[in-house]
Amino acid sequence: MGWLKASRLDAQAVTDKFSQDLKLATQHVEAISLDQEPTLVPISPVEKLKYPFVPTSVPDDDLPFIPASEVTAKQRPSSASASPFPTSNLSKPSSELWIVIDNIVFDCSTFVSTHPGGEQVIESFRGQECSWQFWRFHGKDHMAEFGRPLRVGRTAGVGNRYVERPKWVGSGGFDDMDEWD
Repeated sequence: MGWLKASRLDAQAVTDKFSQDLKLATQHVEAISLDQEPTLVPISPVEKLKYPFVPTSVPDDDLPFIPASEVTAKQRPSSASASPFPTSNLSKPSSELWIVIDNIVFDCSTFVSTHPGGEQVIESFRGQECSWQFWRFHGKDHMAEFGRPLRVGRTAGVGNRYVERPKWVGSGGFDDMDEWD
């Protein structure tokens, strides 16, 4: 068990100690002067997103419409269509990671690093539709808890690059079974 000594600190002593620590911490910097008035550089405010997250209370039909061309512009260029020519002057893909599930656009930029299935799963559908793939692994509870807060809009015309394979589970009855001869 230890003892705690409580005492009042003098405001001037604290300020002097802070100034001394600041001087010691900045001595390695060249051409610094603490005697001059500091120049304040304005920091630009956080860039407003064109499509911010929509509150969970807003119904899907009231979400802002995002054209399909804007959604697909979020894709990364594929390596198969990579040009052999330098592409330094081409614009880089957006840092926003949008996916489409049931014509609703979700911004997964902040969520992707915490996705239990890994980043690559979501990253592979950047700017694309992935409804049937999502519903194969997730339920409505996952969508309500994790997906709904990530909605930024709705869209139409964004296609899924994979064709859904039909499910054959439970397609036949016991009466249709062949008997062994």
